[in-house]
Amino acid sequence: MKRFLHATRLASYQWNIRDNTLKLSHEWFEMVGMNATTYEVSNQEWSKRIHPEDRDLVQKKLHAHFQKETEWFQVSYRYWSDHRQWIWIEDCGQVVEWDHEGNPIQMVGFNRDVTDAMIEKLTLTETNEMLQLAADVSNLWIYCINIKEHRVQFQGGAKGDKVLFGKEDMELKDFMDRVHPNERQTVSDAFAQLRDQRKEKARVQFRLRDNKRHWRWVEASGRWSVGNKVIGVFRDVDEEVRRLKELDRLANRDLLTGLFNRNAFERKLNGFSTSVEKRVIAVCDVDGLKILNDAFGHLMGDRMLRFFSMSLDEVFVHAEMIARIGGDEFAIIEKNTTLETMEDQFSELKRRVEGFDLPVQVGVSYGIAEMDSLQDPNLAYKKAEDLMYRQKHLENFVKRGEYMQALLIKMQAKDPEIQNHAIRLKSAINKFIESKSLEANDKKELELLAQFHDIGKLNVANQILQKQKGLNHREKVEIKRHPEIGYRIARSLPELAGIAHEVLTHHERWDGKGYPLHLKGEEIPYKVRLLSIFDYYDSITHDRPYRPAIGKEDALKRIEKSAGKRFDPDLTQEFISYMKR
Repeated sequence: MKRFLHATRLASYQWNIRDNTLKLSHEWFEMVGMNATTYEVSNQEWSKRIHPEDRDLVQKKLHAHFQKETEWFQVSYRYWSDHRQWIWIEDCGQVVEWDHEGNPIQMVGFNRDVTDAMIEKLTLTETNEMLQLAADVSNLWIYCINIKEHRVQFQGGAKGDKVLFGKEDMELKDFMDRVHPNERQTVSDAFAQLRDQRKEKARVQFRLRDNKRHWRWVEASGRWSVGNKVIGVFRDVDEEVRRLKELDRLANRDLLTGLFNRNAFERKLNGFSTSVEKRVIAVCDVDGLKILNDAFGHLMGDRMLRFFSMSLDEVFVHAEMIARIGGDEFAIIEKNTTLETMEDQFSELKRRVEGFDLPVQVGVSYGIAEMDSLQDPNLAYKKAEDLMYRQKHLENFVKRGEYMQALLIKMQAKDPEIQNHAIRLKSAINKFIESKSLEANDKKELELLAQFHDIGKLNVANQILQKQKGLNHREKVEIKRHPEIGYRIARSLPELAGIAHEVLTHHERWDGKGYPLHLKGEEIPYKVRLLSIFDYYDSITHDRPYRPAIGKEDALKRIEKSAGKRFDPDLTQEFISYMKR
């Protein structure tokens, strides 16, 4: 037995618990580096040399064994040796004699020096804890794909086991189901390259669906390992990728429409210099944006541009690039298409644009050109742009006529009485000026003024125009804006630019109490002074939502009373004489 203990480097002890005395083997003294003749063999000395941090554990283990809760007393603790250092001792003992009351009397056991093993274990534990901490902090987690068993195992990483997966083991199919459909093939190809050993390592970025069903970007690095396995680490790069994508969006995307911007378009175009693929480029712009911006504000213009951009995306669904390259100018590049196909697509685009719910009608001009792989791609772009401007100029007169008609239709749809009032006013003024020696241009402008003086009401809410009771302060402010809005619309159209000032001032009064400029007397244009009398007469002799019509005689009396206040006194007398003929 002694030879066995010596060979196994086990040290034995006998502890008389009742007398509190110890018998220690020769191997025990060798283990702790002590001299048997000088060492005080007692339980007190033994306890005193146990590391303070381990004493409670030893006492708890002893107490549990003495209470017969455990079959063996077994514990590892640090012990102070005569070599002036702490050694780790593994202690395994058992009570072999009890008194009639169940109290322990004798205990025997074995000790073993496990210092090297414990240091190795603690070092490994510390390393693992450091790796775990690094994984948690950096959002890394380890994975192992067992190709044969079609399973994936995960270990470590706060994001891996708490956020993304919530589990440490899953079927490979379940894992692939969590990969975003757009990146599944990329992930499969990367693993296939490792499996076929065409590549020693692989790295791929893709989106994974986390436990909250959100898509998160991760980066997987892996290598082929023994046992038909792929091992590697995942890194959570969601914030990083999204930040880079946002920077890319800011650098290459138009903030209003979300389409590519001019910088991205020019880089794309210049990159085609060595391409041999067939491409078609188109350039188009929106007719009517300036009017929307000037008359109804940039919010309305922005709304139209967003409508237009969405239509471009829907019509040119296979486009290689759609870019906003100017305020109202766009470019489209498509691969493997024809000029005829692009023409059909623009026909569909025009149809959609005509259906936009906007205060004024907008249109589309465009040009299309093929890109020759042997030619500078900028030449194709220039050709498409020239064709667009040529179309714009050729159709300009037709479009203007259509646009004027569209404005009248919009006015009729907004409030039929506005348009009916304009028609009556135009007819009455034409009859009045037949015998006057006015130049033809002045007569034409008076006709246009009669038709379009209230065009600014296109931007006034229907509930205000059709309100049957008196207007409140906010509504009065709103309706008083219509001369300024009308002025901006008229100024934007060549046919109405000549009467833009008259549209602006058609609510001015002779006494200076009108709006918006508070002009007085002959500061007010002649055409406006004449129009205002006919305008007022037609308004009060026809029903309005807020009051009934009055008769001709009463109307003329009101106008006569307003001479020198609201109206030019000379023109007032001329009007009354004309109406009484």
